[in-house]
Amino acid sequence: AAPGGACGYGDPLDRDPEKVRGDLVAELVTPVFAEKIYGVAVGPDGRVDESATHVLRERHRLKRRERIGGGPAPAGRPPNLGGRGIRANEYVVWDEEREELVCRKCGHSFGPIDADPKERAASEDAPLSVGGPVMGQLYDRGRFVFRLYYCPGCVSLLECEVLRKGDAPVWGRFSALPRGRRAK
Repeated sequence: AAPGGACGYGDPLDRDPEKVRGDLVAELVTPVFAEKIYGVAVGPDGRVDESATHVLRERHRLKRRERIGGGPAPAGRPPNLGGRGIRANEYVVWDEEREELVCRKCGHSFGPIDADPKERAASEDAPLSVGGPVMGQLYDRGRFVFRLYYCPGCVSLLECEVLRKGDAPVWGRFSALPRGRRAK
């Protein structure tokens, strides 16, 4: 079975379970990594076990919250952005009404448009092997970290990057305000 090929786009726990099952059928991911990375359980009949997948994903989110020291899960409904705003990535968007960058899933504020969302994100450094069984084995030798950034509110994985130990994060700010907006 093949290892993962890249970090991908978006939080693996939000990937459509049927697409993960398709990856299993195509031998792009192993059953172990379907559960470990994507939180998807497939039964002996080859179908996604929706109940077990839900439980597994909630368990992964709880473990994330424990590792990064996050508070309780946010209560209430996520913000209704109605398609408004500019996306910094899959989860961080510009909320025009609040005039700040927010998590589209829970509404956590990441600050003004010229802020680096990583500064208000929770993060953890992990060995490169967290990204897959073969990632960096030949050249790492302990010199690099796999830094993962999470929303402190809903613990969605926002972004990840490979850095040399001790290096600052890759700058993640916007260079200008959204079209038609003026700084106050």
